[in-house]
Amino acid sequence: MYSNSYTNTYSITYAKYLASKVATDLLQMQLFHGRPSNQEINDYEQELAIFLKEGCLGYIVYGFKRNGNWVPGAVLRYDAQSVLELARDDDPGDVSPLAQVQGAAWYSFMIYNSKWAGLIDAEKNRIMRESPIERNYGIEPSTGSYSWSTDKSYSRSNVSLYRQGLK
Repeated sequence: MYSNSYTNTYSITYAKYLASKVATDLLQMQLFHGRPSNQEINDYEQELAIFLKEGCLGYIVYGFKRNGNWVPGAVLRYDAQSVLELARDDDPGDVSPLAQVQGAAWYSFMIYNSKWAGLIDAEKNRIMRESPIERNYGIEPSTGSYSWSTDKSYSRSNVSLYRQGLK
């Protein structure tokens, strides 16, 4: 019993560590592009920590969209991966200040992984209640003629977040 409690404590610590790196990226996005707000950043950070701790995140995207498409240079995608060996743990930041976001709307989109699909509804509901973000089903904006390109990796314990920008 002590071992289980010890492991759970560290898993939320690792999840918060990774989520704080994403929050730093979002703070830079706010500085350059005016969104997300401080409250949104806090909520996204808490939501991400919860889903990482539970092991249910496939990927999450934060950024601007216009006419159903992500805005290149103003969108970041984080793919969660389980890793067996220590992956790179980069410093956050280096968000592009050059993207043109006039007329674009702030948006976030999450994809759950196969573990989420296997959970019973009571477990899904518990996790959703813990999250400060209420997500609805929707359609992910298109990348248009652009593609995702990995530029950073954030890693702790056996989980990595691979950050991708739209280039």
